[in-house]
Amino acid sequence: MNKVLSLTYVELNRRVIMFRRYPLNFFISILSSIFVLFGITETADYLSSNGLSSTSVTTVVVGYFSWIFSLGLTSTVSEDISEESKLGCFEHIATSIYSLSMIYTVRMVINVAYYLLGALIPLCVFVFLYSLPIYFPQLFGIHIILFLLTGVGISFTIGAVAVYNKRISLGLSLVQLGIIAIFFYPHELNSMLTNILPFAKVISIIKVEVLEPNLIVPISNYAISFVNALIYLALGLMLFNFSVNKCKKEGLLNEH
Repeated sequence: MNKVLSLTYVELNRRVIMFRRYPLNFFISILSSIFVLFGITETADYLSSNGLSSTSVTTVVVGYFSWIFSLGLTSTVSEDISEESKLGCFEHIATSIYSLSMIYTVRMVINVAYYLLGALIPLCVFVFLYSLPIYFPQLFGIHIILFLLTGVGISFTIGAVAVYNKRISLGLSLVQLGIIAIFFYPHELNSMLTNILPFAKVISIIKVEVLEPNLIVPISNYAISFVNALIYLALGLMLFNFSVNKCKKEGLLNEH
């Protein structure tokens, strides 16, 4: 327990230092998100013969918010491995008293507020600009937990590859394209595909609760979403730990 608290303090201090050192990164990412989302909605409105309905804009905005929030989570491990490899400190981190999976898990949990704020600000801007009928569902906290569990699992899965090859930027881009397709695709709440794909179940639940606030989502859908998230989390951790242990045995860590 003391090790976890000590690691949490170190990672929290790291996050504060990073924000103080590069404050513009946060604000630039928010402005970029606003401009991209504005471009998407205006282009879709222009191409639509009758203009976008409020429901369509709401669907786009909610999907984009979810993707931006998950983007930080799913790319954390691979990006940090790449950056730490360039600095020459990855091997030291990998051989510290803390396991790599513990370090990155604590780091992602601490960064949740940072990622969430970066996604909420553009969302609030568009709610104001388009007068969208969006409100936060009562179970919004559960949605965040589901995003976190799935995001951590996907991040470790990509990180398992990054341990072997730090130049994973192309593969990461392809993964993100797949994830954004999941967020914008109109999934049926109870379809088999929705139950299997990462993030698909929780984003379907959010869209139903936002677009149809009077409709009660059955608790079974939340149960399926939790099982889905836990499977991706367990799979990601298993692959990552296997990859790290294999690299240690083969002496490949120093190649970073």
